[in-house]
Formats: sequence, C-alpha cells, structure tokens
Amino acid sequence: MNEAGLAKTVAAAGKHVSDSAGHAAGPHGHGGEGVMDIISHHLSDTAPIFHLPPLEIGGFSLDLSITKYVILLWVAAGLVLLFGLLGRRTARQPLARPSRFSGFVEVFILFVRNDVVLENMGKHGLRWTPYFISLFFFILFSNLIGLIPYSSTTTGNVAVTAGLSLLSFLLIQLVGMIEQGWLAYWKNIVPMGVPWPLWFIMWPIEFIGLFTKPFALTIRLFANMTAGHVVIIVLLYMIFQFKSLAVAPFSVAGAIAINMLEVFVSFLQAYIFTMLTALFVGSAMHRH
Repeated sequence: MNEAGLAKTVAAAGKHVSDSAGHAAGPHGHGGEGVMDIISHHLSDTAPIFHLPPLEIGGFSLDLSITKYVILLWVAAGLVLLFGLLGRRTARQPLARPSRFSGFVEVFILFVRNDVVLENMGKHGLRWTPYFISLFFFILFSNLIGLIPYSSTTTGNVAVTAGLSLLSFLLIQLVGMIEQGWLAYWKNIVPMGVPWPLWFIMWPIEFIGLFTKPFALTIRLFANMTAGHVVIIVLLYMIFQFKSLAVAPFSVAGAIAINMLEVFVSFLQAYIFTMLTALFVGSAMHRH
C-alpha cells in the first residue's frame, strides 16, 4: 500500500470524527473534515502533475504522466550526481588539499567499497563498486527527502522498490554468468554434492529462489519506510480520536521522536539494501 492508499485508509477510519468535528464547526467552519482533506491531499502523490500522452504498446496503454513521485525520484538522482561531481573535484588533483565535503563523501564511498563490496564480493567485485555506491546514495537521498514536510517517501512506494530490486536481480544474473560462464552458472544453481536423482527436484526449487531474493528486497525496503509514516499518522490522529488537546503534547512528542528515528532508519535501510544486493551478487560470483 503506497501513501495514497494509506491516506484513503486514514480518511475512512476517521470519517466519524471528521463528520462530528465538521458539524461542531458550523456551516461556515472547516473543522475535522478539513483536517482529513489536508492529510489526504498531501499524501496523494500519484495524481499526475504534468499530463503526457499515453504510450500504446501491444494494445496496452502506459500512462507516462509526471507525478510527484517521479519528480522526487529525479531530485534524488540529481543529488547523487551532484554529490559525485563535487566529491570528485579534488580527487582528480592528488596534490590538492581535499575539502571537508570531499572528505565527508569519501567516508561513505570507502565504507561501501570496503565493508560492503569487498566484504561480500571480494576483489572481483571492485569493478561493480560504482553501481553499489550509486544505489546506496540514491536510496539514502530518497529516504531523507521523505522526511521533509509536504514531501513524500518514494521508497515507501512498492513500485519504486520493485524497480530497484529488478535492477539488482538483473545484476545478480549478469555478474554470475560473467564470472562462472553462461552454462556453468545455470548448472551450478544446485549446490555441489547433491545426488543426481535429487538434482531434477532441486533445480526448480533453486530457480524459484532466484526470484525470492528481489521480492524480499522489495518488501523489506517498502515496509520499513512505510511503517514509520504509519506510526506518525496514528500518533497525530490520536488528537482527533480522543477530541482533546491534552493528548496533543504526547502525540506531537511521539511523532517527533519517531521522525528522528526515521533519520537513522533512512541510513540503515540504504545500507541493508546495498549490503544484501552485494551479498546476493557475491553468492552468484562464488557459488562455493
């Protein structure tokens, strides 16, 4: 469920509060109904902002309209490019004194290279380091952008996490076939030492397992980035549920605490997604 669906659920759950608050506000007031409309409006991010002609493919119509999610994905990609260019400025001059910003970026780059790529893939994985660095920063920026008021967490949309997982899935198969050979890779899906009578049973099972990895990546990132937003909405909704301002300090304090925790979760989930992808690629490179 994306944030637009979450908004509809919250609005439906609070309809009785909205109606009662609306009547209490009078015919000219805005009351609770306006509150729920504000929540639904700011969480509805799938509505097109710029309409584009649909793309017709084999009888299917693909809507290419620009939504708020698309714009935020562009912003995250632009930040990745900007960080890379600014961090690379002094790296091209070995004798130049690196700036503080370059040192800050280098900390993350060395962390991904040493503790993620080399740790899970070995020296043969260094050639794929740029992908993992880009993946880490893209997920990190997408997570952090979602913490800005009136913004949206693109990684809280299952379509976005599925797209990232699809890229990781293709990389796993590509690197496995490059390192082991095309035929050897598909043959070695079954662990070594399995008796031949069981090989014909194990191969389909292991083949299905190839798709469970990207599915787990998709749901893990989506669920973790959505859960915090759900808790924040529930805490703030308690003010309208109990119809008392005495609850407000506790609800707001709890929401602020969860929002601070979301900053840590943003870094953690970017690391976990990148690390698991490197782990899966490493297992495809070194089947033993």
